[in-house]
Amino acid sequence: MGKYDVHESWNKILSLRMGDVVDCFGFTGHGEILVQREVKGLIDDCMIVSIDLETLHETDLVVQQVPNIATTFMESLVLLDEGTNLSA
Repeated sequence: MGKYDVHESWNKILSLRMGDVVDCFGFTGHGEILVQREVKGLIDDCMIVSIDLETLHETDLVVQQVPNIATTFMESLVLLDEGTNLSA
């Protein structure tokens, strides 16, 4: 969106076919989208894949069970239990 609330200033960045997508889990910090695809012939009829939004390359994450919760984290070198008054 070039200008806020001006529809004509919007630019399409990506177009993705989502026909066999059952669920979308979210986006990664590396420019990928995590989705659950329906695949006939598999035991559970679905698989979770990561799609690179630049190349549209799909990677099967080989997840055995579909998660019912997802969370994010950020790596850090901060020690949470040393050098503070919070340690027991």
